Amino acid sequence: MDTTALEKAVLGEIWSAPTAYRNLVELCDRFGPRFAGTDGYRGAAQWVRDRLIDYGMIDVHLEPFEHLAWERGPAAVQAIQPYSANIPGLTLPLSARGVVEAELLDLRGTAPEDYGKEPAGVQGKVALVSNRNPPGYQRGVHRKERYLRAVQAGAAGFLFEGSGPGQQLATGSVTNGEEGQIPAVSISAESADMLGRWLDKGTVQVRVSVDGKAPRKVVGHNVVGEVHGGASDGPLVILCGHLDSHDIACGANDNASGSICVLEAVRALSAVRPELPARVRAVLFGGEELGLLGSTHYVKEHAASLDRVRMVLNADVAGTAGRFSISLQDWPELVDLMRDELRTIEWEGQVGTAFTPHSDHFPFVMAGLPAAMIGSAGWPGVLGAVHNASDTPDKVSALRLQATAAALARLAIRVGCSEAWPAERRAPEEVAERLVALGLEPELRLENRWLF
Repeated sequence: MDTTALEKAVLGEIWSAPTAYRNLVELCDRFGPRFAGTDGYRGAAQWVRDRLIDYGMIDVHLEPFEHLAWERGPAAVQAIQPYSANIPGLTLPLSARGVVEAELLDLRGTAPEDYGKEPAGVQGKVALVSNRNPPGYQRGVHRKERYLRAVQAGAAGFLFEGSGPGQQLATGSVTNGEEGQIPAVSISAESADMLGRWLDKGTVQVRVSVDGKAPRKVVGHNVVGEVHGGASDGPLVILCGHLDSHDIACGANDNASGSICVLEAVRALSAVRPELPARVRAVLFGGEELGLLGSTHYVKEHAASLDRVRMVLNADVAGTAGRFSISLQDWPELVDLMRDELRTIEWEGQVGTAFTPHSDHFPFVMAGLPAAMIGSAGWPGVLGAVHNASDTPDKVSALRLQATAAALARLAIRVGCSEAWPAERRAPEEVAERLVALGLEPELRLENRWLF
């Protein structure tokens, strides 16, 4: 099928209007932080639903799911020995509440799987870990794995060193949707380095305190809508991203940018109202920052219709100036096809098979479906404005929002129109084999996410 005329119409719609950046600013300024279970998230979900209706989408609705809502309470970190000092700290989401006074142990140079082998012993101590890997350590390690391995090794408390200068305090959940077992607090890289200097000279004693309310059950919502005109018997392409942010910023990059790129892509597709040979569905998920809660629920609830899904394109941190990046989540069958497509969509686009189990494409991958993570690459400091208070609209490029939205819309058309689609849904046995080969089974078992 020749899609040239359709793609030109979509491009004209996106590049001739400033809608994307204006929507991002309104979403961030009007609702502020969109943390799961808060009024900010509920208002944002209703706003997105109304935009999808305005754009002519069909079957627009909110899909409910139950989850634990967590509310941040105060945290205090005090050095007792060898010096007395108050250290700025931020409670990590889903941390246990309580007070721990114990010896500090520096695990920043230790591989997470070796925490329990630490000669000094982790039992009963406060573990100091970093967002950065130990020198020479190749495998990417998520904060949750560090926390759960520290718990497993017997730590009584958890201090997490965020990355980035300027006394920034990073946030991020320590479990997947349930309250943790030990207090967990984020401190700045500068504070962690100070404590490290003291540890070089001898014993350091700290007091870690986390207060707050117990998590409570609430009902959250995913926002769903479909582009008018797709053939009812055609394949389904899902464009998605997470609408929630953390509670300390408006989450302009993470992930208002991805949500707005999806919204803009389907706005353009809906505006030209083509007779598409494929269906295109937009899904904005809730609860991603608490453990992929909305997307996990969506895949479970839609299990009977997943065979219709040809591909899932998940936009996460997609608005930073830089190159368009598509990570194909261990689907090498799609590399050549996607590279060929990007040569006419975004010549400098970056294609790879990199895999991450920590964004909303992952539940679809676990179900055997082809999926990709869409983002921005090649721009210094991208992660410096994610999961901290500086994640604001001034860090987002209006041009990158438009370019990413255009790429998403065109990929949706081309994936849906492909007459020789090379990727078939994988059986559970093959998914499990690939996860084992990638070395992900221990992490997924640790996080209670191993489904096989």
